[in-house]
Amino acid sequence: MEHTPRRLLGTRAVATLLVVAAVCDTLEQVLSPLTGGTTYDDLTAIAHHEGQFVLSVLVGMVGTLLFVPGLLGLTARTVHRAPVASRIAAALVCVGFPGFVGVRMGQAAELQAVRDGLPARSTADLVDHLSANPIGAVIVGCFLVGTVVGVVVLAVAVWRAGLPRVAAVLVGAFGIADMVTEGTVPGWISHLLLVAGLGWIAVALVRGERADTASERPAVAPDTLAA
Repeated sequence: MEHTPRRLLGTRAVATLLVVAAVCDTLEQVLSPLTGGTTYDDLTAIAHHEGQFVLSVLVGMVGTLLFVPGLLGLTARTVHRAPVASRIAAALVCVGFPGFVGVRMGQAAELQAVRDGLPARSTADLVDHLSANPIGAVIVGCFLVGTVVGVVVLAVAVWRAGLPRVAAVLVGAFGIADMVTEGTVPGWISHLLLVAGLGWIAVALVRGERADTASERPAVAPDTLAA
């Protein structure tokens, strides 16, 4: 009998990672004292709410770390019906992760500048100009590719794989809305699209696994046949 290769992560593990990562990512937006304004405004907010800023970023970092195995596990389950989109999405997730790390390091630098009492205006100018140099430009590019293009391609893979299409639309809409509405509406609002979309997909994955398991069970128990 031919056996199906076992995946590195089980379906329930992938579903849990997707939900927890999305919730942590949204909680970061809820907890963060940042308003989405200028870097100078962000530094001022960090200075007045340092503990809250640290907590929000640490929660967000948990989500960032969990997104990688969660999203790669999702693409492993869509690749059989959407091979091109799934492979591209998986590659872009890997490209986007260094960008996330770069953003976190930028946040750590902002925090330390506030703690060291560096002039807020000079620090803001420095941070704003980081993306203009070759290293910073690559980091920002990786981040945008992973969070915008990667999320949209992932939504296409989910759609073509036969998972709930409304969920796929929600995930794709998040990738665009999060960038378009930045600084105009609270970040947690657009992130609710991600929570709803990935949560819906997670439920569909678990139900699909249960259905597959039930269909593989023999109609009559082997002991009964032997009798």
